[in-house]
Amino acid sequence: MLCILGECYDVTAGRQYYASGDYACFIAGDGSRAFATGDFTAAGCIDDLSGLSGPELLGVDHWAGFYRDHAVYRKLGVLEGRYFDATGAKTPALAAAREDIAKTRHAQLWAALPRANFKVSRGGAHEVWCSHDSGGVERFWQGVPRLRSGEVVCVPDERLGEAGLKEIQGCAPSADRCELP
Repeated sequence: MLCILGECYDVTAGRQYYASGDYACFIAGDGSRAFATGDFTAAGCIDDLSGLSGPELLGVDHWAGFYRDHAVYRKLGVLEGRYFDATGAKTPALAAAREDIAKTRHAQLWAALPRANFKVSRGGAHEVWCSHDSGGVERFWQGVPRLRSGEVVCVPDERLGEAGLKEIQGCAPSADRCELP
């Protein structure tokens, strides 16, 4: 059994990885922190995520998703402790960890402005628009099209004043969709 963020999985099929060596620390309890830090000692293979950087939190989330979505490893239940109480209910610590992970993911998406959607019609007109998944990246904001270094990107309202962003000629400043000649 392996536990991450309080969720426990049957990893018997991977016993060659978990039976001995570094990964054995995961079998003793929730070793969520070690998924991010690589510290497989007793002091490092713990459930406490406090002080981890954003990328480290995303690493823990990646591994939690790996086990959750694995075709062979099945979920057994939850571990009473930091993330679930004795009744199996989620604790505030789990909500806080998930919120920190979501904020980190949002900050990364925010920093990387996605490309706008683009369509060329038969008459040669171009249409650009922004949606909540422009550029293949789902996010909480839609944005408006702007030029940045020769490409059209989607920019959230709060970032419209940043250097290097230009309005598109013929496009209303607040429009999320524009038709260009």
